[in-house]
Amino acid sequence: MPQLKEGDSVRFKKPGYKHLSHAVVTGKHETPRSYMITDETGREYRRNRCHIHLTQEPPVIILNDDLFFISFAIMKLKTKKKSKT
Repeated sequence: MPQLKEGDSVRFKKPGYKHLSHAVVTGKHETPRSYMITDETGREYRRNRCHIHLTQEPPVIILNDDLFFISFAIMKLKTKKKSKT
């Protein structure tokens, strides 16, 4: 499985939910193959890579203002990199 990067748009299964939820990768965890992800409400989860599905969807907009600005800045950087190639 490919490594995930901070700002990647992903889907994962929340406890007690049947469907996959949208989230953004906020960092790599110190444990092997684990990542920190944040959902639309700003709640953080630690998930193993095999439980995270990378998507081509636009990054999730997080309601917590601090995380929104981080996600927006990462999204702008990705857009700039794509336009240069």
